This record gives sequence, structure tokens and C-alpha cells, in this order.
Amino acid sequence: MEIKEYSEQFSREGCQGKHLALKSESFKLIEEGKARVMVPVIKDESFPPRRSPVFYNPAMKFDRDLSVCLLNSLLNGGEVLDPLCGTGIRGIRYVLETPLEKGILNDVSPMAFRVSRRNVELNSLSEKLSVRRRDANALMHCIVESGRRIDAVDVDPYGSPVKYISSATRVLRRRGILMITCTDTSSLMGTYPRVSLRRYSCWIPRTEFREELACRALVQFVIREGAKQDVFLKPIFSYVGKHYLRAFFCLESGARKVDKALKMVDFLDYDPKSGRTSLGEGRIGPIWLGPLFSKEHLKIALDWIESKGEYLGIKVKGFIKAALLEENDPPFYYDLHLLHSRFKGRCPAMGELIEKLRENGFRASRTLFSPTGIRTDCEIDELKRIWRAISHC
Repeated sequence: MEIKEYSEQFSREGCQGKHLALKSESFKLIEEGKARVMVPVIKDESFPPRRSPVFYNPAMKFDRDLSVCLLNSLLNGGEVLDPLCGTGIRGIRYVLETPLEKGILNDVSPMAFRVSRRNVELNSLSEKLSVRRRDANALMHCIVESGRRIDAVDVDPYGSPVKYISSATRVLRRRGILMITCTDTSSLMGTYPRVSLRRYSCWIPRTEFREELACRALVQFVIREGAKQDVFLKPIFSYVGKHYLRAFFCLESGARKVDKALKMVDFLDYDPKSGRTSLGEGRIGPIWLGPLFSKEHLKIALDWIESKGEYLGIKVKGFIKAALLEENDPPFYYDLHLLHSRFKGRCPAMGELIEKLRENGFRASRTLFSPTGIRTDCEIDELKRIWRAISHC
């Protein structure tokens, strides 16, 4: 069925309520990955996606591509649940492009329900994807009560995901994959510390490594939510996009694993004047201090994209390669510009400083969290000595 016919059907069916009245030009047909979906037309680029007839964010295409790549490295089959599906594009792409064979799309919005159902039909997936219209937590509770478990759950709300994490954890089967998007970045990056304390049970002020600190705050909350159910939600990959955080977890059962993981949840002390950090003390946190990346799974993801996923483009491939080159510890990085303001002298190039650190026996790399960030196990005083040695060359 062509786009005009679909638009006419949407107009005839109609829907009551603000922002829900549809005209024939309200939707357009797009292709993303292997999917063809109807999405709302947003004429003004500054127009918030949440105010469109159905939630759809074209800027998240990279994240959807990356999610497809990672799921191909993490799963061999099963069922997916998208409890806040909007247009249904995530669930549709997962069934078309990953080993996941079937799934459930859900959205409490009546218009999102209609649009996602149309998009399922458009991709000939009616026998593989069911579409529901329920509260997300209520749906996940019903699935748990029925005795079913899901292999992959993607929680992608507008704002904070905290109220969905407990239900999403309960509905996951062992070795299942939990994917979480968080768009209330202002609270997790230190703009509103009291909000982070209220929502995520951690105190997060402004720091030079705010992007990574935000991810570690989100990860600690998810791990502690899983711990309440005696399961370890192992971090697989976490990163920061434009106005959002994204984190992937693999559910592992066993109280001992949970106890071991909780030892990696602790506090941080940070002196903004010197840049000095101390783990296990201070008032920032609690945060996750363990690895944010699973290099094992990232290598599998890179192999997959090189053999079968080239259609996703070079951006995803380059992102995974950059993650593999980054040191997994210690937590947090130094910002090159702030180092220059502290140490003075000539500011070395990023590559030059990394090379000198390695020559002096330290681990050092760039970081995905900041284009001007350097991750190294070199203490701040020794880093100052190396910097000044470079400056006087």
C-alpha cells in the first residue's frame, strides 16, 4: 500500500485529543535499515518530538542502528518487548534485522497503537509482532504473571526510565538483554543534583567528566534495582549521545554475582581546582565503578558488522572500533582543555600526550565520552610532570 493510501486511512479513522487530528500530509513513509515505516512529518526541526502525533525521533537512527548491531552479537533468537513503542520502529527493525524472531509492541497512546499496528502490517510482520495498548508497567506485570519471560526489552521513554526498570527486570529471562534510554540528562550531568538524588538515589554535581559520571550513575541505579530481585544486570555497553544516555545490560542470576557487583558501587571525591579524584570516598554518588564496556561482545559486534552489517554504515563501525581502542579503566578521564588551564605552558596535541604517557609506562587512550577527554591511570601529579616536560621540549 502506498503512502497516500495509508495517510487517507489515518485521516478517515481519526482520533480525538490535542495533537492527534491527522491530515493526509501528517505522515510520510521512510526506509530505515530493512524497515519501511510511517512516521509523523515534523516541519520545524526544533519542534519537540514528544509533541508530534506519535513519538518519533529521527536523530536516534544512529542509536537504532547500533542497537541492531549489538543485538546480533548478544542473542541467538527469542522474543523482544518494546513497551513504549511510538511508531514501532525499534521492534520492527529488531525482528527484521536481528536473530529475534517475534515480539510485542506496546504504547498507551491510542494514536501510537494505530500507527505501530499499520507499520507492522506494512512490513508483513502481523504474525510475528503483536501490538498492544496498555500501560507499560501493567503490561510487563501481566507477562510476568502469565509465566512468560522475554529475551530482550527496550525501555525508551521520553525523560527518565526509572519507573520502568523494576518491571523490565522482572520480565527478562536469564541471559536476557535490557536496553535503556535516558533523556533527563540535566539531572545526571550535574545541573540538578537534587533531582538525581530523588530519581536515581545518588548525588551528582557538575564535573569535568560529567558524561561518564552520568552513565555510571544510571548504571548503578539499574544494578541496584536488579539486586532487589537477586539478579545482576551486567553492563555490556554504555555511551552518551546528543541529549540522551544509552545503556545495555545482560541479566545474570545468582546472589553471589549480585554481592560481588555491589562492591563496585561506591562514592567519589573530586576536587575541581586540581582535578584530583579519589574512589571509595567523598560525597559524589553512589556510582558504578566497574567496567562500562564488554570488549568481548564489542569484538563480536564488529565481526558481525564487517561480515553482514555493512548496510548500517561506517559511523556504527567506527564507533565500535573506537570503543575497542579505549581503556576500560580507571574510571573517569581528564579534559585536555582543563589540564591546560591548570598546568599552563604549551598545550600538547591529544595524540602527543597519549604517546608520552604510554612511553612513561601508563595506560592512556581517548574516550568515547568526550572528544577532548583522555583516560589514563596516571595520577594528576605525575601527569603534571609529563605535561611540563612536553611543554619545555
